[in-house]
Amino acid sequence: MRLSTVDAFKRLKPGAGGYHRLEGERLRRLQACLLEMAGDVIAVCEREGIAYQLGGGSALGAVRHGGFIPWDDDIDINLPGDDYARFRESFLRAHGDRYAVLDADTPGYCKPIARIGLKGSAYRDYDAGGGGCIFIDIIRMENLPDSRILRLLHGILCTGAGFLLSCRTFFEYRRERMRIARGNPELASAFRFKIAIGALLRLLPLGFWMRLVWRCYALCRNGNSVYVGFPAGRRHYFGEIYRREDVANTVRMPFEGHLWCVARDWDGYLRRLYGPDYMVLPPEGEREHHYYRELRFPGEG
Repeated sequence: MRLSTVDAFKRLKPGAGGYHRLEGERLRRLQACLLEMAGDVIAVCEREGIAYQLGGGSALGAVRHGGFIPWDDDIDINLPGDDYARFRESFLRAHGDRYAVLDADTPGYCKPIARIGLKGSAYRDYDAGGGGCIFIDIIRMENLPDSRILRLLHGILCTGAGFLLSCRTFFEYRRERMRIARGNPELASAFRFKIAIGALLRLLPLGFWMRLVWRCYALCRNGNSVYVGFPAGRRHYFGEIYRREDVANTVRMPFEGHLWCVARDWDGYLRRLYGPDYMVLPPEGEREHHYYRELRFPGEG
């Protein structure tokens, strides 16, 4: 079986290609910075009546640790797709001097999610095209069709478009990808496969594929649909279909001294993402660590 790209990145060895594990004092300082950024995002959401929620590892951290997973170095915030444009406008009006919003309209950015980037900072990991600054992930919760057949077709379209964007991104940053994979045959094989497909798509610019993916995700306009999902989430379209009443409604959980929102059915949400044993700490060798090449906070030389 071909090694998936996600699994391949997990096998990246510290120091490979100039990348190092983020830990110790630098990790704690980054977590403090992200916590402040999240506070600014959430304050705008609460002022504007936008139903945000902590997502992914941040939701797991809130439930299991009351804050950050100790080795985690990011924050995920889910927002309703229908409210994203309003959030973007309000956030930039309030904080545009300090932050940038990275999304489908940002030249050179190629993620199927949005990011809030901290101006004057630098953060470069193996995820080329991610903005190059310290960031918070903003993941859109999209409406999904009520019809099973339409949902199947929508899911196939979103999954296919997301895969093509990923391949086109790999081709765009192929030299960096192969530099990372040097000396790791499994990693190199996974990367070459996606680069080869991306080469077939190179006649259309990266921005085209980025905008296509965002439009595919937002095709369903029914704001009262029974189902919602996170096509750009860690388990993609078919792995993240939820009943609206379970995840669009929220409850508050402690997170590093704050009371922030998570999905009302947080247990079902976390089981879907991490399995039934999500409250059990994984062994050291199975923990998801991120690797970085450059980290600079505002004001550092």
